[in-house]
Amino acid sequence: MTTQVFVTNLPLTSTEEDLQALFGQAGEVVGVKLIRDQKTGEYKGFGFVHMADDEAAQQAIQMFNNFEYEGQRILVRESRPQRTKQEKMDARRKFAEELADKLNETNPKARFQLRRIVESQGRTFAQKLLDETLRIEEEGGMMTLDGSRRRTIGGVFLFLAWQRVPDTVRNKIFPDRARLKKRAEQKQREMNGEAVPDTEAFEESEIPTEPPAPDIPIEELRAKLDELREAEQVAEKKVEDIRARRAPGGLFTALKDVAEIKNQINALLKEYPGLE
Repeated sequence: MTTQVFVTNLPLTSTEEDLQALFGQAGEVVGVKLIRDQKTGEYKGFGFVHMADDEAAQQAIQMFNNFEYEGQRILVRESRPQRTKQEKMDARRKFAEELADKLNETNPKARFQLRRIVESQGRTFAQKLLDETLRIEEEGGMMTLDGSRRRTIGGVFLFLAWQRVPDTVRNKIFPDRARLKKRAEQKQREMNGEAVPDTEAFEESEIPTEPPAPDIPIEELRAKLDELREAEQVAEKKVEDIRARRAPGGLFTALKDVAEIKNQINALLKEYPGLE
């Protein structure tokens, strides 16, 4: 059993001396460590209290968990030992396998993408996407832009992830779309009369893929445009939901997402006006 307890939701004005006195009512306190913000030096509202023995630690939890302290209810629990980097990665991979099963995803490539999402963005990010995916499914699912079919539940999750992950990670998790962007850039340079050496290589993805074609078929460009317009609809729907308080999230970030997608659509149409 542990002799150290974790304390959170503390008033930012609390000091280590304050906690020393408070937890001293439960038993002997060996030490107190409040966590500070590295940039400002201010306390972040949580920390650790090291009690002399297990009995004192358990007494502190019983006395002060959900205890009202200076106008706030503090939370106290056992301090869990910090996991190693490998243990954290193993836990994320296990979560990714469970996530794939919940999404009924059997495709090996899709399961690999799910694992990369969890490994790079964390379990909290993936859980929020899963909750949103399940909500979309309950509301009738997500159709493709042309309405010809309904996305699988795994497809909905991956589509949402493609919208939310950072660009650097997105290109590694979704290499097909990354190749499309690379080819579009090469095509633009050719249209501008810039020399493109035959030996020029595209940035390799960590996910094995087929080599890119020298030109972009019009079907791929239209598919890209359809994806962006579908993403625009989803982003605009999220803005409406946030404004109506039907969904969590920041309105500024949601509006920024809409603007970024519109810019991508406009850029694609400017490069290839024949798509309209």
